[in-house]
Order: sequence, then structure tokens, then C-alpha cells
Amino acid sequence: MILLQLIVFLYYRGGSVVKVHDNLDWAIHFIKLMKNNNSFYSFDANVNFLNGVSRIKLPSNISVQNLIYYYMPTISGYFTVYFLKIFIGLFSYILLLKEVFDKDRYQKYFNFIVLTGFMFAMLPTLPFTYFANVTIPLIAYLLVRTYKQPKKVINYVFVFLYPTLSHLMNYGLFICGALFVFLIYDLIKNKSLKLLPAFFLIIMGYLIVEYRLVYDIFLSDIPTIRDEFNLPAFNSSKTLFQWFVLLVNGDSHAMILAKNFVFPISMIFLLYYNIKKYKNKHKLLNPPNLIFMLIAFNSFCMYLFYSYILHDIIDKVIPVLADVNFGRMQHFNTLLWYILLLYLVIFVSKKSKIAATIICVVQIMIIIFSPYGYNDFANTLKQSDNSILQKVYRSIDAETAYLTFDEYYSEVLFEEIKEDINYNGEWSVAFKMKPSVLSYNDISTLDGHLSHYRLSYKNDFRELCKEQMEAHDMLGDFDYWGVRAYIPSKSNRPSTSKYVIDKMQVGEELLLNMDKFKSLDGRYIFSNGEILNTDSLGIKLLDVYWHDVSKYKIYVYCVD
Repeated sequence: MILLQLIVFLYYRGGSVVKVHDNLDWAIHFIKLMKNNNSFYSFDANVNFLNGVSRIKLPSNISVQNLIYYYMPTISGYFTVYFLKIFIGLFSYILLLKEVFDKDRYQKYFNFIVLTGFMFAMLPTLPFTYFANVTIPLIAYLLVRTYKQPKKVINYVFVFLYPTLSHLMNYGLFICGALFVFLIYDLIKNKSLKLLPAFFLIIMGYLIVEYRLVYDIFLSDIPTIRDEFNLPAFNSSKTLFQWFVLLVNGDSHAMILAKNFVFPISMIFLLYYNIKKYKNKHKLLNPPNLIFMLIAFNSFCMYLFYSYILHDIIDKVIPVLADVNFGRMQHFNTLLWYILLLYLVIFVSKKSKIAATIICVVQIMIIIFSPYGYNDFANTLKQSDNSILQKVYRSIDAETAYLTFDEYYSEVLFEEIKEDINYNGEWSVAFKMKPSVLSYNDISTLDGHLSHYRLSYKNDFRELCKEQMEAHDMLGDFDYWGVRAYIPSKSNRPSTSKYVIDKMQVGEELLLNMDKFKSLDGRYIFSNGEILNTDSLGIKLLDVYWHDVSKYKIYVYCVD
């Protein structure tokens, strides 16, 4: 299966369909931005999007994954990280199970450990945290080893280095939190603090890897948009439904893909397993039950957080953690579900190894070929010219055609545009397209996507686009969130669907505060479609650009 994916990605390369949302329009293009202006190793250089953002607010240069992105061409680095995460995830999973299973059990069920480990490593999680997700079992293994061998120095070295593979806000805080809880438990039960040195070392590692982020959170006095976040709480019925969805499927950043197969057979397994254990008077606090309780707990934390129950408590008791998304605890369920599945297939294999193997194969097929989340392989197959594949995927998702990597960024087209207009770093905005397309191509943008830019600039952007946002009923969203500082159009959010791209290229009026645009030194408007009210805006059309390798039709306007 890995070889098949490698062949497909090598064949399509930039013609592969790579998920845009929170990927190409976010972290991936941040690295390219820093590469464009040589700010990757700088502490606080000015980066040319959102009217100038400090380097402090962008991803770490000590992260192994970010270093691969930085030193390789974007698409090559992206797929290198993808295949590495499969091998790292499988290796980490095997290490952990080797450590927690006794030798005989590990050897007896090694094939099923490999199969369920492969499932875990293949899950379509957020690419920006690929390594962070698949190394959850690695840090668990390192901590178990350190606990068993507290005098072995190499264990502490690896614990200290681990944060270079992880991500502080999405995973690190919860790893440190879980370790702290275990320290309290071990102290009370065993009068032991064996993992205390490891606790301080992993915190030190995260502080070094994310030193800019730590500075921004704790030492900077510049207000950011997070100071005014006011996301509306879900109503209880909707949130309970969300809790169930997260329980069985995960969220878009950490998909589990358990709903259709793993969840129902796991529930049958747990029911039968517990009835059998109860009849034999065995303890009900056995590993499968404990794992499922932890899965449910992690998902329930998301319910409490998004219903604002947990959020409000944290805001009052520990204000410094008020911005931490505790719903991300369910990201750890990617590992827990597949360890639970391992227990299931081991149980089934005692009756029939063939049946256990079939369970594994079915779930592997579901993970590899389901066109959901960040499954670029399945989404690329949807684009293929194979009529059978098109028919299969169209039955799942009627809108099968999305922009490829090359089509989304359209580097050839924008190099041509920049050369033709003699572009020299002037501030610009994107209309009817995502601003990351411009900033990736080294065009300075007043718009963009970031979760903690300056609050003062959010107010500037609001003034710039207020009338346009009101016309498209987006002002409220921007006021209580504001992470995506985009100029809305008839589609509300710029699409990456080829069908919608074509429809968006029809003419449309743009309601922009041009006095504010000029005060921000705005010069160009790049629009994927004609702007109909150029006279009232005081802008002129320079030219219209298109290219065979792009789906965009770019109208370039400048201030008179």
C-alpha cells in the first residue's frame, strides 16, 4: 500500500490534490513565506502578510518537520514528511507495544501489532502536526522506559529531544499535563518521583523548541486577536452530537475513521468481553475498558470545552490557560482507538486468525481509500482519469474536482504577472481567492490567516472591509473570531473546488474602504474575476491573466 501511494504521488507530483483548509492556506505557506524573505532563523523579523507580522508568531525553526519543509521544495518536502510519518508512526507504535506487552505475547501477536500500527500511522491527520501525532506512542514508550530504568542517561536525552518532533499547543501541553497527573499518582501510591527529572526535561525541551511562542504568550504585551475571541457556545443537543462524532470519527485535524466499522465491532467486543469477564468474576477495570473510558473522557472534554462549561472554569481558575483548546485532548484518541482494536483482533484471533486478519484488512482499506480529512491519496484518485474510480468516488462525493497543488498556488502564472506589472513588494489584497496564493508567491498581502496577529490590525482590517463583510453577513463571524482576515465574496469563503472557481469568475462589485486601503499603503487588488465597480473604487484594470496550468483568471487592478 505504501508503494502504491508512492507511485501515485511520484506520478502526479504537483498534480496531486492536497487539502487546502488549514494546510496549504496556513502552515505550509508560512514556511514558504519565511523562505521568501529569509526570516526562518530570525527572532522577530517582519514577514510580509497581514500588513506585516512578526516572525515570533510563525512556526518554530527547531522542529524537525519544519526543517524538512524549509530545506526542500514545498511539494517534495510535503510528501517526504508524509511518508516519514508513516514509518515513524509504525516504529513508535511497535516500540510502545513491545514495552507494555510481555515477550511471549508480543511475539505471538506481532503481525497484528504491525497491522494496527500501520492503521494508526496512516490516519489522515493535520499535516502540520503529522510527526506530533504519530510520535504519541514514542513519548509514552520513552517515559515507560525511563520509569523502569531511571538511572539510564540516554532515556533522559531522548525525552529532552522529543519536543523537536512534537507541537506544544496541540499535543505538548496535554503530554506534560498527563505526566504531571501521573507524578501525583505515583507520589501518593508509591511514594516515588522517578519521572520528575523527565518532567522538567520535556518542559525544557518544549520551551527551547517553541521559545518564540512562549515569549509571545508570556512576555509580549502586544494585544492579539485572541484577547477578543468570543466563539458562541454550541447548544447542548448539538454539542452532544458533536461529542459522539468526535468519539467515533475524530475531528478534521485528527480523524479516526472508526464510525462505520471499528466503532460497531468494538462495542460488540466490549459487551461480549465484559459479560464473559463478569461471569468469570474478573475485574472490569481491564485494559480494553480503561482504554475506552479514556477515549470517552477525551471526547467528553471537547463537549465540556465547546459548551463553554470547561472553558469558563479554566478562565476563572487558571486564566493563563484560557486560550488552550482542551478539545484537542481527543487527538490522542487516534492512538487509543487502534490499541483498543488491537485487543479486539487478539481476542478474535484466538478463535480465528483469518477473521482477525480480515478485520485488519477491511479497516486498512477504509483508512487508505476514504476521501475524508487530509487523505491526499484518496483525493488524488478522485481526480484521476480512471472512469471506474470516478464513478466510485462520485457516489461518495458528487463534487469530485478540486484544485491540485500546482493549480492552487499557480506559481508560473503569478511569476508571469509579477514580471509584467513590475511588482516590487507593494501591499495587495486577494478577492474571490485565498490570500495565501498571493503570499506564497511572494506578494505582500494586507489579508491572511493567522490565529494571533495584532488586535490593532484586526480593527484596521475591519474598517477596510466592514461594508463588504456586512453585505455578505460575515461581520459577526469576523468580530468574534477574526482568524481569517479575508475579503468575502458571493461564495463567502474562497473555494478550492474547480466547479465553484469557474462560477466565481463572473463579475461582482467590491465594497472596500479605499481611503483605508491607501492609508495601509495598498496598491494592488488581485481578483479571480472581474470587479464591476472600478470607477467608484478609484482603481484601474492593468490586465487579465490566465495560464494553461492554472484554473484562475486573474484581474489585476491598481490604485489610480
